[in-house]
Amino acid sequence: MAADAGRRFRISLTWDERGTTRTFSEVLDDPEKKIAIGKRGDFIVKGTNVDDKHCLIRLDSKGSYYVMDNGSETGTFFSNDDGKSFVDIGNATVSRNDRKRQGKTLQDNNIIRIGDQDIRVQQVVELTILMPNRQLLLQVINPDGSEEPKFLMQFRTLTIGRKSTENPKDTKEFLAVKDAEKKVSREHCKVYLERKHRIEDVSTLGTFVKRGPVAHDQIFSAEGWVQVAKRERSDLNVGDIIRLADAVYIRVMDPTENAKPPAPPTNFRLADRTTTTLRLEWSPPPMDGSSMEIKAYRLMRIVGEKSEPCWGGNATSWEVQDLEPNTEYTFHVLAHNDLGFSEPSEPLRVRTAAAAIDTDDTASQLTVVRE
Repeated sequence: MAADAGRRFRISLTWDERGTTRTFSEVLDDPEKKIAIGKRGDFIVKGTNVDDKHCLIRLDSKGSYYVMDNGSETGTFFSNDDGKSFVDIGNATVSRNDRKRQGKTLQDNNIIRIGDQDIRVQQVVELTILMPNRQLLLQVINPDGSEEPKFLMQFRTLTIGRKSTENPKDTKEFLAVKDAEKKVSREHCKVYLERKHRIEDVSTLGTFVKRGPVAHDQIFSAEGWVQVAKRERSDLNVGDIIRLADAVYIRVMDPTENAKPPAPPTNFRLADRTTTTLRLEWSPPPMDGSSMEIKAYRLMRIVGEKSEPCWGGNATSWEVQDLEPNTEYTFHVLAHNDLGFSEPSEPLRVRTAAAAIDTDDTASQLTVVRE
């Protein structure tokens, strides 16, 4: 099964090499094209136990990026939880077909480990639908009227289904909704970004649409619902409400009118320091009615008139290493959601600890004068 015709993606990767943050960005639109990562790959990463072409990134049959091992000696490992745990996705002892099957689809903030190097997926963007008028913003409305964080639909096709062990959280291709009664199917409906947006039911208990605009107090009323045809694409418009069975309600919105990049992180502070390290912490930015989920943060070091990236990820702390003793450094931090980066936080000026004086060495240099 070939990848969807005409789909183009850009993937951005970042990693630390000897204290320097390096980045790599590549556009991929050909299923036959492979990006080799290693000491002599298209994407050069140097490190201990890193092969010349250690692993490959390519398009899968659905048109999404995935990573697979390329027959490396020490193996390729993958984490989708910010490095808390890794799974082995293959090495030289595994057949190519098995290594391909064990490959993992890449999402923002995934980590690929080869040798002693951790490579973070900074962002995966589908270039074919970057125009704002072809994107949709979806928001689950709970039965008590409260609202879940907004979800920006960035890929051409989105499956909406029940949160489960198989799909425990949202990805760019799957919106996982909570349903304790399990009325929502594991794969309930599909939404398509087209010149005229469409929705298709693939569920057991049905998908329904109420044409918008819909006042908040009318979302849960029984009137006005139209059942979506099964296995056929029906129109979907900004302002409509989607109902999954009789359990989950989702508002369809225009991202250019209903969301914005986040505010800067707050409470940026020094948590700990040594002579060569600084541990910095910050708090997430305040959320309001137009806020979307924070996907990542970027820590920047200010050098003169320029800012240099130190780290990017979804944690709210980071230890900057390989610094000089008793030296002042300046940093700021930015938050990122699906619509872009925030303004920088207020600059934080901090100093590493001074090196301890070696009293034995000092004493050996003293000259005793006797009268």
